[in-house]
Amino acid sequence: MRQFKYEELIEYLKKEISTGNIHPGDKIPSIEELGSRFEISTITITRALNELQKFGYIKRVKGQGSFACEIHQPNQTTISMFQNRLIYCIIPFDASQTELIQSIESTCRERGYFFVFQNSHFSSVTERELIIQARKHGAAGIIVYPVTNIENIEIYSRMVVDNYPFVVIDRKISALKHSFVSCANTESFCMITEYLCQKGHSRIAFVCGDLSLSSTSERFQGYCTALLRFGVPIAKELIVDQFYIQKDKPDDQKVQDMLRYLMSLSPRVTAIACANDLTASIIIQQTDKLNIRIPEDLSITGFDNMYFSSLLKPPLTTMVQPFNEIGKCTVQLLSEMIESKKLIIKEIRCPATIEERKSVATLAPDREPGSHDAP
Repeated sequence: MRQFKYEELIEYLKKEISTGNIHPGDKIPSIEELGSRFEISTITITRALNELQKFGYIKRVKGQGSFACEIHQPNQTTISMFQNRLIYCIIPFDASQTELIQSIESTCRERGYFFVFQNSHFSSVTERELIIQARKHGAAGIIVYPVTNIENIEIYSRMVVDNYPFVVIDRKISALKHSFVSCANTESFCMITEYLCQKGHSRIAFVCGDLSLSSTSERFQGYCTALLRFGVPIAKELIVDQFYIQKDKPDDQKVQDMLRYLMSLSPRVTAIACANDLTASIIIQQTDKLNIRIPEDLSITGFDNMYFSSLLKPPLTTMVQPFNEIGKCTVQLLSEMIESKKLIIKEIRCPATIEERKSVATLAPDREPGSHDAP
């Protein structure tokens, strides 16, 4: 799957530092140089450099630039010393949800565990290999953010049979009872949809990626629950599935066609509840080309509160995922299994909160939703 420019920059600099092409103390190329090479904005580069600093790859010095740090990679001797205190964390992305990773890492450190982070790059095959590798290296337990909810069910079921400590985060493995920690997706999405209803919206579209994933399905349940509470029938025509799958970003034309379709309905759509912030940002970027004003013509909400959500024009109203709490609860649950030497089947849900910004308008009681012509 295609890798975003932001991720390319992170991976490029990490590789250059880790392999010694950029030595400890060397100055990292300037923001201008990186911008020209990777064709990305100053804001994105600054964010990437901040992430690299948090992970200890670089040190940023005000007025001077960024400098490479010395990286200490755990060798086999180090790993063997910590076998009984070693926790692997396998996630399908790198640095895009830093708060979650940092929370997991800091909680591991507080509890005396050695933390190893692995990126599966949205590949189920890689995820499988990393789980096998973690167990081979004697990991005391594993934390996994699965790529899908079904493809590696045999390896997860094997861990259950073996009574091996592991915790799944964000999305469940289908038809399998296992320990699980995530945001309270259903209740939280119900909250953001009710917020739109309270603002006078009833023609609210739901736009998501893969509806078969448990996290997306739960958010859809929240959307439906909120509409029914307000006496609004659920309209199939307002449900857009398969809009954004993992890292396969839809092209501009597909997004514009979707917007034209929603705005041409009678009565037309006045709001879109997006299953995540990335979907919302993709839609917002295309509205100007169709002369759709946000929020005057169309209100949009997201979910996650990613770093870019406050930088969109207008800033995005969204649900704030409690990544810090999710990370803490995950490590606490896993360490409980490790210490007790038994598999614990438990589900923990952490509530989200609304971050109200400028992407939602309040409709006047007498406003006709169909008064705006489709672009």
